[in-house]
Amino acid sequence: MTGSLFGSADRAWLGWRLLLLGLAIWSVLSLARTVLRIQGPIGATDFHSYWYYGHFLWQEQDPYLAFARGEQLALPIQYADGVTVERQPVAQPELATTPANTAPLLLLLSTLSVFSWPVAKTAWLILNVLLIVVIPWLVLGLLPQPKALPPHIQWLVALLFYSLKLPRAVAWLGQTSLLILTFMLLTLLLRNRTMWLAGLLFGLALSKYSLSFPVLILLLFTRHFGIVIIGLLTQAAGLLLVSFIGHSSILDIARVYVNMVTLHADYPGIHIAYQLGDDSLIGMSIVVGGTLLVGWFLWQWWRRHQVIRQIDLLPLLTVLSLWTLLAAYHRNYDSILVVFFVTLSIAAQSTWLLSRGEALFLATFLVVSLLVINAPGELITPFLPTHLSRLWDPTLEKLLTATLVAMLAISVWLLFRIPRDDEHGEGREAHGSA
Repeated sequence: MTGSLFGSADRAWLGWRLLLLGLAIWSVLSLARTVLRIQGPIGATDFHSYWYYGHFLWQEQDPYLAFARGEQLALPIQYADGVTVERQPVAQPELATTPANTAPLLLLLSTLSVFSWPVAKTAWLILNVLLIVVIPWLVLGLLPQPKALPPHIQWLVALLFYSLKLPRAVAWLGQTSLLILTFMLLTLLLRNRTMWLAGLLFGLALSKYSLSFPVLILLLFTRHFGIVIIGLLTQAAGLLLVSFIGHSSILDIARVYVNMVTLHADYPGIHIAYQLGDDSLIGMSIVVGGTLLVGWFLWQWWRRHQVIRQIDLLPLLTVLSLWTLLAAYHRNYDSILVVFFVTLSIAAQSTWLLSRGEALFLATFLVVSLLVINAPGELITPFLPTHLSRLWDPTLEKLLTATLVAMLAISVWLLFRIPRDDEHGEGREAHGSA
């Protein structure tokens, strides 16, 4: 008998309705507040980088070299919505101007550079809201039998994601993480259907390689080498196209890429090395040791099973994603990858052969971890004493890092608890070919 805590839904249907209704109301109100904030002067600051440097592509200049050299745009600029800019600066005040992602994504987002900033920002906002809505359903699609989960459980997964502040933070900042995550998920969902489209989407996802790295490992694990090659060719094609448009050298663009990595290496974030402060040797030792330990667990799992089935996909993706967040530079908004853990833990409680005690532990940890992730930041700091307000955000980041470590440990445990019977597994993963 399963130990699921969700099996009594019929007996407690009113409680389920109240829970889902409460999450829905919270999600709508929170998202509405985010939409209003984005309309402010500093909304979508990170998207501004791609909007601004997309102009250089339309003026047949290399945006990466323009960034490195601090070049200005040629005027006047006439936008598709009828607005004309005749005076510098074209860049909006106090917004980011660092095109941190690689060429394919910059080329894609440059399509919004034909519009004035308010229109482009609104279009980007609408896209991000749609992505927030779609992402949890794409994650559920990674399960071997998504429809095996009752509808109220599927809605629980979706509404928990909607209620998190992380996707809203991505939307407010104008980050590309939601788009990259969507490309990652579509790559995995299409990997056995259409190699070329999956490869193209994977190539776009590689534009933010720090986030999409787990998908690369999974594709190599499942021997979808053709998708990997097409993805790498997509990156190369983007680089060549920017070089061709901007009449620049590929090597010069590559140097800007490297400088961008170096620039972000010392940025604050949730990764272990930063959270340990100035002792870089200890931080690096923990990262290397942790990588070896996670690799050892994965190797032991592979030695035991020698096959990757559909049911194995989400647990493996969860382990790889959580360790990626901890091992390399990431800001807190990249923790949207916890949607994998949320989905995995709920699916495990609902359909795996866990004892009631194990299911209770998972449910309790999930609630506590989501409370930590959703702990208020700027809403509460104005009401704190000055010395506490300065400590609040760093404390939340440390708690988030600790929560991710705990999630990783539980995910590794769940990896070794995956049901091995055909009822759950749906057979062997169909491997790709080069």
